[in-house]
Amino acid sequence: MTTEFSIIRLKDLIIRQFIMNKKFLRGFLLGGFIGPFIATVGTRGLTLYSFWVIFKFLCILFAGIFPFISYKNKRSRVLEITLPATQFEKYLSNFLFAFIAGPIIAFVATYLAIFLGCRFSILMFHPVQYVPFDAQYMLSYKFSFDAPFVLSYLLYVVTMFFGAIYFKKQRIIKTNAFLIGYIVLLATIYAVIFYNGAKLGVPALNIKLAIYSISKLTFCIGIGIAIIFVLWLTYQRLKEERV
Repeated sequence: MTTEFSIIRLKDLIIRQFIMNKKFLRGFLLGGFIGPFIATVGTRGLTLYSFWVIFKFLCILFAGIFPFISYKNKRSRVLEITLPATQFEKYLSNFLFAFIAGPIIAFVATYLAIFLGCRFSILMFHPVQYVPFDAQYMLSYKFSFDAPFVLSYLLYVVTMFFGAIYFKKQRIIKTNAFLIGYIVLLATIYAVIFYNGAKLGVPALNIKLAIYSISKLTFCIGIGIAIIFVLWLTYQRLKEERV
């Protein structure tokens, strides 16, 4: 069993990811292009906000579908497990594929769809008002970085990444069902706190203030720790795979 890390093997594993997923990647690119293109033509141009919404949605789909795809059935799983590479290299190749290659592919598909959709709208319908979606428009946009929102989104994406190795079939559906159950549990705990607080004579306003008094920094640190923990869980789950 290989135990030493090799950047050459890692490169080969990443290339292998593209080769194994080429059929699904073509479908992903086609779907990621056609949907935004039709929406752009239908609305005579989408805004940059719409672009980022579509882009983030595609990143979520990519992280939930493509990583660890060779572990979905027994035959390909046996081949993957017996590859002459360390578990960390296999994990890192899937991680880079999901969080580097995925966003790049989603960005290109979304940008081309909206850019060409805008040009098609101008050519066919000659709208009086349209969104000049191009590189200059994107560079002129002033981005606002909301750390809690960004980290919460990343936590959702890495949870989809975890679901890709934990669930063998219907990964996205099962992972989201798990998340919904977790949210319901948190909502139940929240309701119980309010109920018990009311029984003890504690005003609901005081409970709300205690919960909302958590600083943004503390919240971000907590979410950051959760992201690292989920990534660690994903690696541990990968190490449990056996022939």
